[in-house]
Amino acid sequence: MRTLERNIDEARTNDKLNRQANLRAILANVDRQFWGVRAKLYRLRQVMITDVLMQADICTTCIGAASSELRNIDFPVVFLDEASMATEPASLIPLMKGSQHVVLIGDHKQLPPVIRSREAQIRGLNIGLFERLTEEGAIQSIMLDMQYRMHPEISRFPSSEFYARSLKDGTVDSGGNILARLRPPLSEHLVINTLTGDRPSVVFLDHDGLEALKDRSRINVTDAAIVCAVIEDLLRQNDDLRGEDIGVISPYIAQISLLNYLLNVDPDRREHFRGILGASRAEELAQIEVKTVNGFEGRQKEIVLFSTVRNNAAGSLGFLADRRRLNVGLTRARRGLFVIGGLATLRAGSAVRGAAAWKHYADFLAGAQLVRPLKGDALREVLGRSGWGIGESA
Repeated sequence: MRTLERNIDEARTNDKLNRQANLRAILANVDRQFWGVRAKLYRLRQVMITDVLMQADICTTCIGAASSELRNIDFPVVFLDEASMATEPASLIPLMKGSQHVVLIGDHKQLPPVIRSREAQIRGLNIGLFERLTEEGAIQSIMLDMQYRMHPEISRFPSSEFYARSLKDGTVDSGGNILARLRPPLSEHLVINTLTGDRPSVVFLDHDGLEALKDRSRINVTDAAIVCAVIEDLLRQNDDLRGEDIGVISPYIAQISLLNYLLNVDPDRREHFRGILGASRAEELAQIEVKTVNGFEGRQKEIVLFSTVRNNAAGSLGFLADRRRLNVGLTRARRGLFVIGGLATLRAGSAVRGAAAWKHYADFLAGAQLVRPLKGDALREVLGRSGWGIGESA
């Protein structure tokens, strides 16, 4: 009897083991089929990608040129746009994929690559391939010296200061008349020249409201209040102007946050804007782009307001002193440029490396009578019309 029971148990065990073995074999076979199908799908996908890419003009970032999808693709002709903002190692990635003809497009007089490491900057990583080759003069370079964006009055100083007066204006007709689409907007801050009858396209609104530290950045409440007042005036007087046509630039992220709050969040400001502009018009404030100088590189707007923020007795400019940031800030506008800040501070910062350009700009503005002082009663009047109490802008 015991032998029979033992035989039955062994049979059951063997049957169980056989079933497990069969199941493992089935699973292994399914697994092989799964990976086989997956491999076929991968190969098919690669064939499809290669087929599409071989018939396409490929647009990619420098780093993206090293992606797995492009690993089997050579780039015999490379156009590297905004090349002045790319580091040299990044620029070399697409050039190492079989390039025979290379065109670097950029402006090394504007923003360089963004390098946060101080050591990397010292070792030269902030000098891109475009700038190095241009400065060395080892290869042929061509300057596209005709600008088609700006009113000639806006381009006048950048052409003189940054491009040795070589920048020409393609925004005038054969008779020397400025194109109608670049006519400056109506604004109480753009006072018509009584001698010429022309309205300027550039103005510096000079005030004495001091800057303040904010979370390792800087803000200037008076700057921000004037920006809001100018925007309100522009939208009120120019029916053809939309919020999306206006851009606000500032070097400091804290100032960007403050401006966004005042234009889009602050309930008192929103109520004031609706009362002055109407509900529909006030909604366009949300379409106004408020960004740092870096954020506006390569961008343009009909009207630009440049909030410089720095206003102090020491003449300290910080990284605002970078002449390339000044170049970018002054060349984003098509029809009207409003620069807001403390002219005395910008002039006093000329001893700082790179800050001489601000002194030159201040001298240019003064010589062209493009400075409008907003101090004392003049400031109170402008801000009062925009619903600011005196204490709010202090």
